[in-house]
Amino acid sequence: MERERKHIIKIPESVLQQLRDSEQTQTQSAPAVRRKHLKKHYRRRLIIRSAVFLLIPLAIIGSVIWAMTYKNAVEVYASDTLIGTVRLDKQLSPESLAKDTQDKLEADNQTAVNISPAISLKPVHVGKAALTDKNALVDKLCGVIPFQVQASAFVLDGKPLAILKDQAEAFTVRDNIFAKYTGGGGTVESVSFVEDVTIEDIFAEKTAIITMDNAIGALTAETARSSVYTVEQGDVLGQIAVKNNMSLSDLIAANPGITAKSTLTIGQQLQINTVTPLLSVQTVETVVKDDVTPAPVQQQVNPRATARRILQAGVDGKQRITERVTMINGIVQDAAVVNTVSLEDPIPEIIEIPQN
Repeated sequence: MERERKHIIKIPESVLQQLRDSEQTQTQSAPAVRRKHLKKHYRRRLIIRSAVFLLIPLAIIGSVIWAMTYKNAVEVYASDTLIGTVRLDKQLSPESLAKDTQDKLEADNQTAVNISPAISLKPVHVGKAALTDKNALVDKLCGVIPFQVQASAFVLDGKPLAILKDQAEAFTVRDNIFAKYTGGGGTVESVSFVEDVTIEDIFAEKTAIITMDNAIGALTAETARSSVYTVEQGDVLGQIAVKNNMSLSDLIAANPGITAKSTLTIGQQLQINTVTPLLSVQTVETVVKDDVTPAPVQQQVNPRATARRILQAGVDGKQRITERVTMINGIVQDAAVVNTVSLEDPIPEIIEIPQN
């Protein structure tokens, strides 16, 4: 077998020299490049470290200042008086606190309440120990905010005369006053106050509400009053005195120049001094009563008679009278007959008389 022949490629000396020169150049320039690269990296790290060491103290100082000045609560004032301090809440406002206070007062008093709040809030920073529980704060507000409760009152000319807890008590007081003048046995057609008094719902101070007994006493308390009475057809002094709840002597004493035998004229004015309750009650009743029908007297003339004599004894009859009686404070002011029914006819008395 023929031995293989080797082919040898000979590189020129000039090319080899260039390769050697190139390797030497790269070897000499590498340390310089590395040193330059290391210098930039070190500079960047130095800047970062410096920034970190500078920013950390600033962040700590800023955090401390924020923690010391951050508004984490509000002071609650009522009419410039500090009530308490509560935790900051976006839903907290003077209106919401007023509503919570009103709801609490209405629950405590079992009635509607009218309040006059003057609540204001001031943001502050406080420690946890200085905070007040919201429920405790509302309780404090209930104790300092002025309020009025709903009540019922007897009102005359826009002025409350007696203030009761509610309408039920007010109407009970009214009915008890009316009952004093409606027990006469007649059928009551109407009963009312003489004065233009009304029962109205109002808001009043809680301390102004009185008991039913005290209200009855106040409204029926007697007061001395003076007035003028104008004489009408058929009036006599005694009747005028009774009508105005006076004695005849008191009526005469109040009108100098008048005596028990004086004749009155229509339109004449008399001074009336009476003692009447704060509120007078007028009643109109239908009264049915049995009365006597007097026996009529009949006379018969007898020419032959020489003396007067009774031929037939008279017997009174009976009749049932229905009257409409108007009274003020139990004193009759007017009585009008509306119906009369005969129960027993009277038997006339017959008298014989001589002819003159």
